[in-house]
Amino acid sequence: MKHALTTTLLLALPALAQSTTLEGTLFAPQGGNVKGTVVIACVPDDQGGCDEASSRYTQITASAAKAAFKVPVQAGTRYGLVAWQDLNGSGAIDDGDAVAALLEGQSFKQLSGPKKGLELCLSVQGAVQTQPQANSTSSKGAVPQALLGTWVQGSSTGVDYYNRATGSWAPPSGSGALYRFRADGSYDKSVTIQLSQYTCGTQAVSHESGRASFQGREVILTPTSYRLRYTSSCNPANNYETTRLPAPSRYGWAVEGDQLKLTFPDGNVSVYGKM
Repeated sequence: MKHALTTTLLLALPALAQSTTLEGTLFAPQGGNVKGTVVIACVPDDQGGCDEASSRYTQITASAAKAAFKVPVQAGTRYGLVAWQDLNGSGAIDDGDAVAALLEGQSFKQLSGPKKGLELCLSVQGAVQTQPQANSTSSKGAVPQALLGTWVQGSSTGVDYYNRATGSWAPPSGSGALYRFRADGSYDKSVTIQLSQYTCGTQAVSHESGRASFQGREVILTPTSYRLRYTSSCNPANNYETTRLPAPSRYGWAVEGDQLKLTFPDGNVSVYGKM
């Protein structure tokens, strides 16, 4: 899929220093390099692209797996932040390029300068996304010792049915959910739902990986990799698979013995057992 952002547009974007900046760190895909990536402070236009007169950009010249960026912006203007590495040389954002964006739901997170400590993690369009190379210091607080390990709910077997290395699914067993928290700040989440009625069966299986950050008794889960598969034996025309990233989620948390309690924003509580 091509987007309305081309090389011509980039060359036309004003690069003159303004009164403030958006600053942070850009991370390459696993095994990649950030050199040549353009980081754009985008003011959206009516066509879904970036307004040429108002948007700002900077280009990464460092040859490394990660690099600092600083985009000069106009004080008082709100921007979306996106990074683009034209890996296939097409001059447009499309499959095969490395792209990153700061999102809030399915839209740009609105930013105004000055802003520091931002992080953009590039992933290749059209490929299964992998965990970024940001290290555990990006979390707002270390993963609490009590949360480390695997937690399950329902009849989940504690197995991740999706293999990110091969892109294949294993046959699911049971219905339930799994969370796995690691000391480096990464997490996995798997959900399996199986329903049957007469001779019809429906399955929905998802796998999510990302970064966990902590603010006191709240955990914020920011996905960097996601895949969902839905299948129906009686309505195969409705079968689908998607890698579209969900929005970050925020929960209250508490560990009581061998139980993890996650409190949703609406006040509902889900309980998980330690494996």
